[in-house]
Amino acid sequence: MPTVTGVLRAVESIILVYFLVLNSTYLVFTAISFWDRRRCRARVWRGGLRALLSDWSYLPVSILVPAYNEHGMVVANVQALLTATYPEFELVVINDGSTDETVDRLKDAFDLVAVPPATRISISTNRVRAVYCSLDHPNLIVIDKENGGKSDALNAGINAQTYPLFCSIDADSLLESDALLRVARSFAEDDRIVASGGIVRVLNGSVVDHGEVVEVRAPTRRCCSASRSSTYGDSAPGGRRSRG
Repeated sequence: MPTVTGVLRAVESIILVYFLVLNSTYLVFTAISFWDRRRCRARVWRGGLRALLSDWSYLPVSILVPAYNEHGMVVANVQALLTATYPEFELVVINDGSTDETVDRLKDAFDLVAVPPATRISISTNRVRAVYCSLDHPNLIVIDKENGGKSDALNAGINAQTYPLFCSIDADSLLESDALLRVARSFAEDDRIVASGGIVRVLNGSVVDHGEVVEVRAPTRRCCSASRSSTYGDSAPGGRRSRG
């Protein structure tokens, strides 16, 4: 019996040491993450981001917005996207065969005129019926195509984009004014990064003024829409980026 008792005590000691080492390791990594997060937050402080607007290292971005039957929200959301804080970007709205007044409302709101399609067909898509440019906003392009689903609409937008980076956002979502700066900074700092993601937050109940969320509130109804708030790399939980 003394031998069995000694073995049990030895096992207990080993288990205790194991968990002490494991939890100590977790504690060290938590402290490192906390410190790194503080440094990252200081680096991407909004004031610092705006000061970098003239930074030559930022690549131009094409914002792709697939839309299907979004006549009630598309004008307000496009107006909000046009105010994005970024050195150089274009906004490509792809009407995916909507059966409502989506295209007509865009034409009226942004003084669109039809132009000859000048897109390279690198990805096959359903037929593009027309391409429009805005007289008021030179960086706004609207593509009217036959319905083929969201992926087909994005492919049509990729064919039309002129810049090396693109950002995809739903037509019923909002993009924080400096979100592109936060995301694009990843590409400027590390040329191995090929994709970066953000966080989707619930917008219902919040106060929105000219496309900017000025007060966050809890939803009051079950039906929810979404607001996209992109993060810089891993600076917040849910931020994602890929390296190639």
